[in-house]
Amino acid sequence: MFKKQKSVPLVSVCVPVYNSERTLMRCLDSVAAQDFAPVELVIVNDASGGTDVDGRTCAKIVKQFAKKIKKDGHKISVVYKEHRRNLGLVETRRDLVDASSGTCILMLDSDDFLDGTDGISHLYSLATEHNADIANSTAEILCTGDKNTPHYRTIQARLGKITTKELSGLEIARS
Repeated sequence: MFKKQKSVPLVSVCVPVYNSERTLMRCLDSVAAQDFAPVELVIVNDASGGTDVDGRTCAKIVKQFAKKIKKDGHKISVVYKEHRRNLGLVETRRDLVDASSGTCILMLDSDDFLDGTDGISHLYSLATEHNADIANSTAEILCTGDKNTPHYRTIQARLGKITTKELSGLEIARS
């Protein structure tokens, strides 16, 4: 476990990982791109055996990310824990909360990412302005691959129309 902390974070971004190493770096980079500081990033690997396209395990991805943000001067502390065996999402989220030291907790799945730079600051501002215990935001689902798969059809049935096309960063920002 690596843990470097200089100041008490206002927000702990909690990321559970299980076989989502292919999307983990994008998730972590989206946290680093936020304009809110200080932030604590807590990652719990729920005994995932996966790797990203470069063959990196969760631990290696997190270690490289921690080196990169330190070099870039980000005010993000990183806490990493691993389960020896798979305990499931509920126990993983419980461990994330237990390992957090922030005054607020943001749950971010490892196959998701924060769009733009003000996601955390916007949610934090709304929560404090309204003295809210919970702040929620919308999500946009971006599907890749074959639209005839059962997974795609399930999402489409739940949410209605899903457009499958490659989107530029500008198109995503405008939607």
